[in-house]
Amino acid sequence: MKYILIVIVLVIGAYFLLPDKKIEAPTNNIEGVDIVGEYKVEEDSRIDWRGAKVVGLSHDGSILISSGEINNGTGEIVFDVTSITSDSAGLSKHLKSEDFFDVETYPMAKFYIKSIDAKSITGDLTIKDVTKEITVPVEVSIDGDMAIKGETVIDRTDFGINYDSGSIFKELGDKAIDDDVNIYFDLKFAKSK
Repeated sequence: MKYILIVIVLVIGAYFLLPDKKIEAPTNNIEGVDIVGEYKVEEDSRIDWRGAKVVGLSHDGSILISSGEINNGTGEIVFDVTSITSDSAGLSKHLKSEDFFDVETYPMAKFYIKSIDAKSITGDLTIKDVTKEITVPVEVSIDGDMAIKGETVIDRTDFGINYDSGSIFKELGDKAIDDDVNIYFDLKFAKSK
């Protein structure tokens, strides 16, 4: 009994004598928290894509980011469409032609970020002067700098890229190219302010 009393006195004394220690929330948990500050896209950010024929063959490629920034939860990412590449040199050249992206007329594409949280990003995607609002599921982490990872599917015909589309040219049958294009991104932003 005597020992229990001593332990209780020591615990109570330590509680009042030790300095307060605050437990801070993890910096990468942004659920319900506004993204405050300015962030600039870093060069090692990646945008990759995969397109496929309706039956069989698929191609992978990438596109470079020209510039990008997020300022207090909104912002813009600019894509250099002239940089689009695929795993086939012939396809890379064809993608730049009028059949697909017409890079001489439309060298850039843009994504204007309207809102962002821990699970999604919403904004206006503009390709070939056609703008569509999209919401993309993402994983966002902030630890000083910010990282945004995710993947989505866009319908290329929504942006006037109709070449060999099975939904537009029904007679193509199994020679058609799927309208859906998978987009994979790993974006890194450095906090600037």
